Amino acid sequence: MMKLFCIKRADKYVNYDEFAGFVIAAETEERAREIAADRSTGIGAEGKGIWLRTFDGNYYNPISRIELLASDVSLPEGVVLASYRHG
Repeated sequence: MMKLFCIKRADKYVNYDEFAGFVIAAETEERAREIAADRSTGIGAEGKGIWLRTFDGNYYNPISRIELLASDVSLPEGVVLASYRHG
């Protein structure tokens, strides 16, 4: 059964043409991170790797945080909602 995750960037500054975060339906946290990385444009400084790493407290190493929102949801795997700053 699917779980619902909220994944967002640890850094507060989101440049143009970058994603700030996602709500994703996936079976595992790792799969949710992979989906976010696949959806990422990689055009700006954001990069795909930002979604695959966890927050380590280092301000100069911007990465992401993930939170479980719900378990046992009836949704197909994928992005439910995306926050994107278009430039």
